[in-house]
Order: sequence, then C-alpha cells, then structure tokens
Amino acid sequence: MYKDSVIKLKQLRTEKNFNQQEVAENIGLSQSEYSKIENNQIKLDFEIASRLARFYKISLKEIIDFEKNYYIENFSQSAINTESLTINNNDIALKLLEQISEQNKILANLVEQVIGLIHTNQ
Repeated sequence: MYKDSVIKLKQLRTEKNFNQQEVAENIGLSQSEYSKIENNQIKLDFEIASRLARFYKISLKEIIDFEKNYYIENFSQSAINTESLTINNNDIALKLLEQISEQNKILANLVEQVIGLIHTNQ
C-alpha cells in the first residue's frame, strides 16, 4: 500500500462518515483486512481498488493516480538521497521514471476503458 492512497482512503472514509467496518463490509473484506490496508500493512490490489472506487463513486484512475504519485515521489527521493549515483545514472533514473509515469497513464486509461465496457455489458 502507498502513503498517498492510505491518506486518501482514510480521508474519503472520514468525509463520508463511515467507519472501517462499514467500508469493509461494502467491499467484501473483514474490518481487520481493511484496517491493514489503511495502516499500510498490506498492499492495495487492483480488485480492492476497483471495489473502493465503486463504493466511493470515484474513478479508479483517481486511486491509481495516488499510487502512481507514490512511485514518482519515492523513486525521485531515492535518486536524490543516493549520493553515489553518477550523472549518467541519474539520467537513466529520470528516463525510467518518465517511462513509468507514461505506462501508468496508459494503464489508467485502459482500466477506465475496461470499467466502461463492464458498465456497458451490465
């Protein structure tokens, strides 16, 4: 699970005046399992992210964007904090970061298309 997603999930839950048990029941988890997601003890997977998006009536892209931001922030931070990296390695790291960001945009778009197809077929 990722810092921004954790913050957003807790924020969404409290803004909507739900407790963890209510959210958990609505997305098919136990309160204990959901608590572990909010407390950064287990990773938020695609299926649970999809259920949360439907429950909160937000796009899956919003949840994915929070996770993408985690990767970008932490990848950048580790590149900055690693003094032993050479300029060449920094250039490579930045290019990789750009590629990851682009791939996440593509993934988010594909997820939205899949959700649209699911809704069309229902």
